[in-house]
Amino acid sequence: LLRPEVPLRVGIVKTFSKIGDPSVLGTLLPYFYDPQLKVQNAVKFAFVEFGADSIPYLLNVLYNPVPQTQLAVLGLLEALQQDDSISPIIELFDSKNERVRERAVYTVSTFKDKAVQNLGEALRAESENIVINSIELLSRIDSDDSLTYLIPMLINENGLIAEAAFNAILSFGEKAGDRFLEILDKRDQTLYDSAIKGLVLLRDVRLIVDSNTSLYNRNNRNRLFILRASRADLLDYLNKISVSGLIVRDFTFIKDLNIAAALLIQSEREIGISGSKYTTFYISKKDFEKKAEDAQKLSFSYMRNYMNSKNPEDLETAKKQQEYSDMFKEAAENLDDQLRNYIGTTEEEKSLIHSFESSRNRILELYESVSLNRKNLADDILNIYNLSYKNIRDGQLALFY
Repeated sequence: LLRPEVPLRVGIVKTFSKIGDPSVLGTLLPYFYDPQLKVQNAVKFAFVEFGADSIPYLLNVLYNPVPQTQLAVLGLLEALQQDDSISPIIELFDSKNERVRERAVYTVSTFKDKAVQNLGEALRAESENIVINSIELLSRIDSDDSLTYLIPMLINENGLIAEAAFNAILSFGEKAGDRFLEILDKRDQTLYDSAIKGLVLLRDVRLIVDSNTSLYNRNNRNRLFILRASRADLLDYLNKISVSGLIVRDFTFIKDLNIAAALLIQSEREIGISGSKYTTFYISKKDFEKKAEDAQKLSFSYMRNYMNSKNPEDLETAKKQQEYSDMFKEAAENLDDQLRNYIGTTEEEKSLIHSFESSRNRILELYESVSLNRKNLADDILNIYNLSYKNIRDGQLALFY
């Protein structure tokens, strides 16, 4: 092999390959770098001839710092298609050399289904490049196992990895829809948002076709969809599939009520944290209104007694109770004026009060605009936030009482 004649050296390499003794591969390995291309090719052919016996020798030089050597070894590993070479090749997904990195990805892709387990295990790697490239390759392999490996990656702390996994899952089409629906049915809350988003993008009509339960069942897919999807995603989905106007109306009603309830709770909490005068005014106003109402009832009661008995004391008591009622009513109106005009209130408090009142009024508007049947559903939605229509209407919210 040290002779200068190229034909002679090529012949020697071919002779070695016919001997059938894998130990000669150690002798041939240095000639991967032979300056003569014909000799290099003869050596590569010899490694292919030895099949699986070549793998340990090839893996020994796979991480050689010379990119040309790595590319040559990857070509041979592709030709040999030995399962035990997959994981070492995956390590090159993190190579700093772009050609080596791309060639490694392509080489693993040629193993197809045989690479699924190795790629799945590679998802635990610390390298972002290895994980993302493994995700991309799994998306090309139409296998249930690929999806099984990809689904948990949806909640990866690395946003790029989670997004890559989500896009990879979408490429499975209806199979991806099956997995997303399974997440909803199993009530796997950590994956709800991704599942709903995926079903929306897939325009999977099964998201709202759930004949076993109704909107009144909290475990219903429809309810999960409405409550967890953004309003924009909800409308986009409904507009792109064929559904009745009644469904669109019901779904948007629940969503709008849910949004208003969430905003009410948030603004209520922020008002409490801010120490706003609004809370004091509001409590006093409701207290005066209640006292005015009670005094009015007593006045009417004594007036009825007077009409029957003609007792002057009953008439006098009725007049006094009416005076009390008028006094409390005036006090409530004065406080109401303070609330409306934000007297003694900072700009921040004004904003919080406006948010609170807007949310409160929106809930009342929505609730009062629907039929009794839908009011029952609205009660159930409000109950999720420990709210009720009566308490919201009367101002009896947790912050104030």
